[in-house]
Amino acid sequence: MFPVVRSDLERLLRDVTLITLVFAIAIGWSLYQVASALGYFFVTIFQRADNTPDTAFSFALRSHVFYFDPLVESLIALGFLLAVALYVRRRFGPG
Repeated sequence: MFPVVRSDLERLLRDVTLITLVFAIAIGWSLYQVASALGYFFVTIFQRADNTPDTAFSFALRSHVFYFDPLVESLIALGFLLAVALYVRRRFGPG
């Protein structure tokens, strides 16, 4: 049973149109998340905060707090997605 599933999966991954569409949607969504995180970053620059939360990637400069958490998270996701896309292209791509 498993060799049949594996051969079907490999045949599906060789379908370049489907793979291109899936990765285009995923990379587009990831880029949207990066843009959203940048928007969040710039919005928080102009907000005044009296208390600074202890998050991994934030710091305060006078009364302004800079949050890098969403941006770092979305950039890591984008990098991982690009690495997977390159791996699939190299492994199952033409040639």
